[in-house]
Amino acid sequence: MRRTAALLIILAVAAPAGAHHTATPAVVLLTSSGDNTLPRLPAFGSTVGLALGSGPAVYSVKLFQQPPVLKLISSGGSTSNPAAAATAAIAFDSDGDPLGSGDPGHQIFIGVGGALQQVTHDPSGTSRNPALSDTATRLTFESAGNLTGGGMVGIKQIYFRDANGGLVQVSRGQGTSSNSSLSRTGSLIVFQSTSDPANGNDTGISQIWLSSTDPSSAHAVTAGHGPSRNPLIATGGRMVVFESDADLANGGADTGVPQVFAYDTVTGNFAQVTQETNGCTGPTARKHSGDWRIAFTCNGEAFYHELRADRRLRLPIQGGNTSRAVTGIGYYFLTVSTTANLLSSGTTSGHEIYLLNLFKRPADLVSGKNVVWFPARGLSPVH
Repeated sequence: MRRTAALLIILAVAAPAGAHHTATPAVVLLTSSGDNTLPRLPAFGSTVGLALGSGPAVYSVKLFQQPPVLKLISSGGSTSNPAAAATAAIAFDSDGDPLGSGDPGHQIFIGVGGALQQVTHDPSGTSRNPALSDTATRLTFESAGNLTGGGMVGIKQIYFRDANGGLVQVSRGQGTSSNSSLSRTGSLIVFQSTSDPANGNDTGISQIWLSSTDPSSAHAVTAGHGPSRNPLIATGGRMVVFESDADLANGGADTGVPQVFAYDTVTGNFAQVTQETNGCTGPTARKHSGDWRIAFTCNGEAFYHELRADRRLRLPIQGGNTSRAVTGIGYYFLTVSTTANLLSSGTTSGHEIYLLNLFKRPADLVSGKNVVWFPARGLSPVH
């Protein structure tokens, strides 16, 4: 298999368990060439999947391994998603047929422990964009192939694969469904869909849907006149974050500007996290010490918001363009994709991926940025 020109440069000395924040440098560079993106979904643990170089090739990185290693999982073909990582597994789609199955187009694969498994044999070749549970035994993905007979060929739907290999179609209707995310246990599924919840017609406006592994439970949780998209379930399954152009707190009008929202699956309440003129995108979330940390970018800058404490912090990145910030990998760590040179000054020719240690390079508090809950507060404040 051909390795790409992208190189892994880990500048850290691996830390013993429980002391990563003290032994890891303030900044760890993970890529050194190209224009690189972070995965759509954050890892549940310290194994991260990256798609690098032309092709691209899919790699896994165990960030705190001694020494950290970039391991090639698969090369050849193309992938629509830079891998979805679970504890020690990487799920990805590829049209490169790395196992020589002869199946057409894009299929779903899982790489773990040096072994590669093909999960789908989709005759339409449209299986893409996977998400894994923490144990990698449960999986969601999207396909326009009508894999279980409950949909229509050519309409992208969300499918759930259980630990025994059983497959069910979670989404429904004539609209496009995509961008699924699983809770840590794989018991909750969130995705976006343009299907009308009542009659199944394609509305052309994506809404956020939530479901258990029983497809009959799938229901829309937003109903705005502007699109809501890119949902993600935080660890634990209680909080869903997403971006929306709709003014969800005030009738749902289409503002044309994306903002970051959170949805409390227990109380049914929403929180509008951002209210920026130029909008904010790409939210990820993780539960930390009784609070939920939501990371996102606004106008090329990266932030995170602590939901219960209701405080905004700017990541310690000077200049450049930060296209993505992903929370996870412990309390003090976030990964970012930015053109800012975090090891020196100035900018890089493309977006490089870094691991930030906020214990050694703290984020900066931003005043006057508060969450708006509706119709009621979903979480008690931090006292």
